[in-house]
Amino acid sequence: MESWNSLLHYFLPRGSPQNLENSEFDARVTLQEKIMRVFNACIVTYAILSWPLKQEHRRSEIFRHIAMALTVRKLLAVIAGYRVYSAVFREKKKLKEKYETARLKLVAVGFELKKITLYKSGSSYAAILITSEKLRDTGTWTINALGVCIAMEQRLENLAHYNCSLGSNTLVINGPGVGEGCGQPTRYQFGAGYEAGMQYAETILKAQRIILHGHSLGGGTMSEAILQHDFTYGLSQNIRYVCISDRTFCDLRTIAVHQTHWIVRPLFILLGLQLDGLAAAKKLSALKILHIIIQGEGDSDHIIDDGLSLATHLKRQQITDYKEFIVSNLIDHSGSFPNEYQERLQKHINAV
Repeated sequence: MESWNSLLHYFLPRGSPQNLENSEFDARVTLQEKIMRVFNACIVTYAILSWPLKQEHRRSEIFRHIAMALTVRKLLAVIAGYRVYSAVFREKKKLKEKYETARLKLVAVGFELKKITLYKSGSSYAAILITSEKLRDTGTWTINALGVCIAMEQRLENLAHYNCSLGSNTLVINGPGVGEGCGQPTRYQFGAGYEAGMQYAETILKAQRIILHGHSLGGGTMSEAILQHDFTYGLSQNIRYVCISDRTFCDLRTIAVHQTHWIVRPLFILLGLQLDGLAAAKKLSALKILHIIIQGEGDSDHIIDDGLSLATHLKRQQITDYKEFIVSNLIDHSGSFPNEYQERLQKHINAV
């Protein structure tokens, strides 16, 4: 379980790289994150070791039941995460083959690729840097978070060329447990890998502009990363940020209830399962960070209904400060972004 990985990582910390020759990066964690990491490990350990033993004191018995309840809650949250996030079931062998195929094609047209591993709170996240001689000195990096069933190895060519068209280098990261990474698809870990990527872009890549691009479920995981991230350092270094919420939902609980059954709502509350795009949007507005929302309209987005989309809920709640909306019935959920809207997107980014 995540707690055992966290405990091992606590006693066996990894070093952080000082330059791009290194392929590992150990992200900074807050005191609160450290306390929760150790607390979870201790609770799980206590629940496992104490359950077979007979407790002589009532207080010990109560504490044992609390520890077991928290452990079961954690286990159920992990199971629910696997149910939601099908990308974790992608075969590693096939993903390696896709990476090699994409790498050869990209290198042939002038791109450079480098695999890196991001560590945070005891879990590792696989990531790939894509740059070129033309892009290397631009100082612009896009961090991509992908959809529910997509591993980064499947989209390398598209991402490299698309971000290049925006004048940006690429840092694409797999979610927890996908490909060569480890961990479980819990709420915290959904955001932790991308938050580690933000730290990497700020401190190691020395980015001057960071574009946070989350598509579909990736919009939700990027929202969790935004809520976890402390922007103080980056803003003090005059780093310019842009967030692109691309065809995503208002929050995971609402869309899960809509697509399944009302009973899912109390389960989400009980298990702490939530990816909250609205909360992240409010934080970005408070930080005066440009937030671009791309959304299909009507029947064009056949995955996320209008009433569940982030764009609809932001407008409904009048959360529009530092927001730019690109909404059209020509935008399909999984299709390529129409060229007629590319210029608008580029204009918004260049203005930052």
